[in-house]
Formats: sequence, C-alpha cells, structure tokens
Amino acid sequence: MAKLEVHYSSEPRLKEKVFHLSQNDIVFGRDPTCDVTLSWDGVSRKHFSIRGQRCDGTGIPTEWRLVDEASSSNNGIFVNSVRVREAVLKDGDMIGLGKGRDVSFGSRISSRNLEYVFCMRTKAYRAPNQNHLQTDLASKGAHRQLRGPSRHPLHGHIVAGELKEKKEIRIEGPEGLTYPPCNARVYPQSWWKASAVDSAPTPCELQLEYVYGIRSFDTRDIIHYLDNNHIVYPAASLVVIYDIAHHTQQFFAEHDDDVVSIAVHPSKNFIASGQIASMKRRTSDGRPCAAVLVWNASTLKRNNRPVEEGGWRSRGVLGRDLQHRIHSLDFDRSGRHLVVFGGKSDASALIVVYEWETGRTMWQLTAGTNLVTSVKHNPVIPTQFVQCGDRGVRYWDYVTAASNPEAAAKTASYLKLTRKPCQGNCVTFTEDGQAAI
Repeated sequence: MAKLEVHYSSEPRLKEKVFHLSQNDIVFGRDPTCDVTLSWDGVSRKHFSIRGQRCDGTGIPTEWRLVDEASSSNNGIFVNSVRVREAVLKDGDMIGLGKGRDVSFGSRISSRNLEYVFCMRTKAYRAPNQNHLQTDLASKGAHRQLRGPSRHPLHGHIVAGELKEKKEIRIEGPEGLTYPPCNARVYPQSWWKASAVDSAPTPCELQLEYVYGIRSFDTRDIIHYLDNNHIVYPAASLVVIYDIAHHTQQFFAEHDDDVVSIAVHPSKNFIASGQIASMKRRTSDGRPCAAVLVWNASTLKRNNRPVEEGGWRSRGVLGRDLQHRIHSLDFDRSGRHLVVFGGKSDASALIVVYEWETGRTMWQLTAGTNLVTSVKHNPVIPTQFVQCGDRGVRYWDYVTAASNPEAAAKTASYLKLTRKPCQGNCVTFTEDGQAAI
C-alpha cells in the first residue's frame, strides 16, 4: 500500500504524520472539505491531489499521479524541488509546498523556501497466489543474502536452513534509521553505545561576520547613506550597515523573511525596513502578513523603553494589514510620519500613512493595481509625496486625503513624453520641488 510521509511541516500538528493512500483520490488544501487541511497559500482553496491509476487486477493502484489543483496560486507545487503541474510519482519522490512565486514551471526552488515536504512511499503489488520474495528486505533491516546464514550489522542473525525453504526470515537487533528518498536502513557501528551519548548542545555557535551580496533583482531604492562612511541595504532577511572606511558590517536581524524596502529617518538615527509576508507574523484574522520594523541605527534594536520614559507606543512594528509585501517606504520631512506602500493581495496595493512612534494610522487608501517601485516626499511642500512605478506617476496630498479621499491623488502619465508604456524605477526632487523620475 502506498503512503505519504510528512518529512517537514511548518505546522506542528502534521510533523511525523503518515497518510495512507487507497483506491480513492486524496486532496490537500485549505478548504474544510479537503481530505488533508493545510494552512498554506491564502489564494487557492485546493492545493494538489494524488490519484491512483493502472490497477493490475487486484483493485489496488500501481501508479500514482500528482495534479496541481491550485491554478490561481502563484506559489506552486514542487516535486524533487522542481515546479510542476502534473507528475507521476515514484518511490522516494519529495513533494514540496512553498513560496515559489518567482519560480517558473520546470525550474528549481531552494529548500529553505519550502514550508511543507512530503515523501512518497510506494510498493509493487503482485497476484495473491504468486510466490515471491519481498524486494525491500533492506528496509526491514536485513541484507539480501539467502544462500546461507548471515549476520546483522549489530550481531543479529538471519536464520537460514528450513526457514530459507519457506522464504521467511527472522531479524534480531534494532531496526535502524531511514533517510528519504533512500530505502536502505542505516545502522550504528558495533562499538556504539547509546547510553554514552551526550544529548546536550555543543558549547560553540556560529557568529555572522560578513555578508556578500544584496537583494536587487526585484527591489528599487534600497541603498541609502547614513553618513559619508556608512551605507545601509538589505540582504535576504538581514539589513546590513556597511562601514566603507573600515570594511566592516553590522546587522539588523529581527526580520523573519526577506527584506525588500528601506527608508532612513531625516535625522539618520532611525531606519524603517519592510519585508515580504511571513508565516510567523499574522493578521487579525490569522493570515500571513508583511511587516515594517522601525529600529535604531546605532543600537540595531527596536524600541524597548516604556512609554513614560520616552519610548514608542508602536514598539516599532507596523504594516500588519498588508498581506503580500512592502513595496516602498518613506519618512516625511518632519520625521513624524511614515508612508507605506504595500500589497493587500497580489493584485492590489494599499497606501497607509502612520504616526510611527505611536503606531496610529492617519489614513489609508487603495493605490490601484500597478507596481509601486518608489515613493518620496516633496522637500518644498511637506504634505505632498509622489509615487512612481508602472505607466505613471501619482501626486498625493495629506490634507486632501483626510478631507476628500477620492481627490487625494493626481495622476500623470509617461505617454506624453515616451509615446509608449514604460516603468519608473525611482523618484527624487530638485531643490525647487520638481520631481525627477
């Protein structure tokens, strides 16, 4: 009988669980009607199914096919780390669910981006009256040596003689361990004594010294100067402060997923960094959400002081209503307000203006479906800021947004100048308040 073993799961309730496959299909998804419910991918209701095929007369399937049911999802289903729509499963195949939005079909995904990993186990069936020896003796702890008595690696015996004629074996000793996708079992050496094992962790630990590289393939406006000798930029889930003069680095490591946007406070003392949605951070209704962390550039920590001692009420965590990622950030000229452009879903964006020290939301509006690559405040008009991205520029005003949200934005198109659709990657201002895209 075929079965599906849980090799890794972000949900503790599924760890080390085994699902047995019968003649019927088995469906995995978020919908309560699915055979196995998973808290993965907030878009699709059904993720994938496994269907039995090619019965050999015994009524038991001999081939199993995986089918991607999440046609509306961008995350994808992976077999042996390769994204697929359908696949015929073999013994030992690893089925993965993860964050594969940027992985095309036929391409591979990194194992660190997989949130669930299942191992497929199959067994060939034969006619009931056909005498045959099982071919998985190694998985039962014995080597296939049937000509005479043999010895188990831990001094257990495989009994031959009369039992050999009946094609039966008896195994003594421990069962050993398996490491998917290999079927063979692994045994300790004969001198190993389990009682002598020290299960305490080793006294040493790894310490991050230097990071090479920067996340730039899907980000814009992410490198900023703190002063003449220090620049700040993201790398994976870290924010790196690089000392140019001494060629050293410091790290802010409180994010739990990739950092994709950064803004520096006008005083250069604080930094806001936004990340993509994380399974460890949740919205009020339990969905994964993105986050903006505001932290001190000197101490590399978020605020921990009590409010009565001058601390922030927000504790430096904002943007929990954004479910996809933080596209762009910017502080206003006074440093009191923080503008956040983020994805409420893959298809829509949301603009939120915070008083970041208190965590209070001043106002929020839908910003359309176009990609937002950069946002900047006007140095001449403190209440105005500009967003740029796909196909156009938008000018926003704080005062108008508070009184008349529908008239808060004025749109300007690139078509008048370029005669064709194009994308603006970054925006800045001249001294007299003119925007440069």
